[in-house]
Amino acid sequence: MEGLRTPAWRSSAIDIAERVLVLLLASAIFTVHARWIFAHFSNDPYLLDSGWFAYLFESGNPLLRNPSVINELSYYAHHLSPHIFLFGAPFRSLQGFTGVEIFAYHQGFFFALVFVSLYLMVIGGRLRRRDRTAATLAAVLIGALSNVLFQAAAYPHFEIAMFAVSSMALAAWVSEYRRLFLLGLVWLPLIREDGGLFSAFVCIVCMALEYGSGRRDHLRKLAILAVTGVIASGGAFAIKTFFFPGFDAFTGNFAGRSWEHLSAGFMVARLRAMFGNANILPVLVGSAVLATRDVRYAAGVLLLSPLYLVHLISVRPEHGSFTLYYALPWLLAWVTCLCVFVERSKTSASSGAEALAVLVLSVTMTAPLQAAVGVDGNSWYMPRSALERPVVDIGEVRAFALWIRASFPTAVSDRGTSRKYCASAGMAALIPDNLTPAELLDPRGNPSECRTILLLRDEMYYDVLSTRAAAHKFKVVAKRLNAELWFRDAD
Repeated sequence: MEGLRTPAWRSSAIDIAERVLVLLLASAIFTVHARWIFAHFSNDPYLLDSGWFAYLFESGNPLLRNPSVINELSYYAHHLSPHIFLFGAPFRSLQGFTGVEIFAYHQGFFFALVFVSLYLMVIGGRLRRRDRTAATLAAVLIGALSNVLFQAAAYPHFEIAMFAVSSMALAAWVSEYRRLFLLGLVWLPLIREDGGLFSAFVCIVCMALEYGSGRRDHLRKLAILAVTGVIASGGAFAIKTFFFPGFDAFTGNFAGRSWEHLSAGFMVARLRAMFGNANILPVLVGSAVLATRDVRYAAGVLLLSPLYLVHLISVRPEHGSFTLYYALPWLLAWVTCLCVFVERSKTSASSGAEALAVLVLSVTMTAPLQAAVGVDGNSWYMPRSALERPVVDIGEVRAFALWIRASFPTAVSDRGTSRKYCASAGMAALIPDNLTPAELLDPRGNPSECRTILLLRDEMYYDVLSTRAAAHKFKVVAKRLNAELWFRDAD
C-alpha cells in the first residue's frame, strides 16, 4: 500500500498552503474588526463606553484616571483592569498612537486571536481526516463567522480579551503548549477582577479533558491553578473595594434595588427569551445531545451556569437578554465542546455523528445563516458596515472640537450669562477629557442653556438634538467633515 500514501512533498505543500490560508483569514478578521472601530469613531461614536475606553488606552496612566466628562474616579472603581494600561501604554509611549488607533488594534488582535486559538487546537493533535476536517470548519465558523462575535464587536468593549484569552488557554492545553497555557492563566486576572474565575474555569475544563488519562500529576497541578485563580479574583475584588471605592458595579448591573425587580413573571419572560435566543439554543441543544456520548460535552454549560443565572436575574435587560458582548460566555461553552471533540478524536473515540453534530451546530451559530433565515437581531450587518462605511480623519474632527472648545469657553461672565459650551455624546467620545458632565448635551437636555452646540451628523441622537437645537433658534455656522458647530442666531 506504499504507493497509496501521500508523497512527503505534497503533504508539506498542503501544510504550507493551509498555514497561508489561516494567516490570510486571521489578517482579514483583524482588518474587519479594526476598521469597524475607525468607522465607528468616524460616524457614530458614543461616550459610553467606546469613547471612554479609547481615552483610557491613550492615557498611559497606570491608575487609569477617568476622563473629566465621566467622573473623577479611577476606572478601577468600575473594573480592575490593568490590561487596558498594559496593552495601551507601549503603543502610546513608543509609537505615539491615538486612543482610537490603540482600541482598533486591540479589537482586531483579540478577535483574530479567537480564530487562531481554535485553529491551534485543531492542528495540535493527530486527528483523523474526517474529524480534522469537521474541527477545522468548526474553527472557521466559530472563530470567524459567529453571530455572537459580531454582536459583541458591534458594541466595542475590551472584554473580548477575556473570551479570546480563555479560548487561547484551552487550545494551548489541548495542543500541549504548556507555556502558552500558563500565559493565558496569568493574563486573565489582569483583564478584569473576575478574570481569575475564568482562569479557574479553564483549569477545571482541562481537568475534565484529562479525566481517565491516568495523569494524576496534571490533575493535581490544574486543581492548584484553579484555586489560585479563585484566590486571585478574590484579591482583585478586595483591592477594588478598599482601594478604589466610589462605584458599586454589582448593584448597578445586577442587584438593582435589593432585587426588588425579581418576580415569577420576570423570570418566565427571561427564560422564554433565553430558550428562544438563536445564539444560545444551539449551545444548549448541542451540549445536551453530545453529552449522551460523553458527559464532558456538558462541562462548559454546567461550569458557567452560575454566570448565566446571575445574568438572568440581572436588573439590566442587556445582561438578562444576553445581548451585546454578554453572550460571549455561551460561545465559550461551545468552545469547550470543540475541545472535548478534539480530545476524543485523538483517541479515536469520536464518531461520525459527533463530527456532523459539531459541524452542523456551529453552522447554526453563524451570522450569515441567521441573516439568511431572518433571525431577529442578527449581527451580519457588522462586517459589511465595517467595510462599507467611510472613515474620516478623526484627528481633524477632534482638533475642530478642541478649537471650538477654546474659542467658546463655558464661562461667559462678562455677558452675565450662564450659557455654556455644549457637546453631544458623539463629540464627547472624541474629547472626553476636555468636557465636564454639565457640558454634555443628551437628548433630554435643554439646548437653551447652551451658547454653542457641537454635533456629529451620523451619531445616534443627531436627529433629536438637531431638531431641538433648531427649535431653540440654533443654526449650523461651521462644519468640519462630520462635525457641526451650531450657534444661536441672537448670538
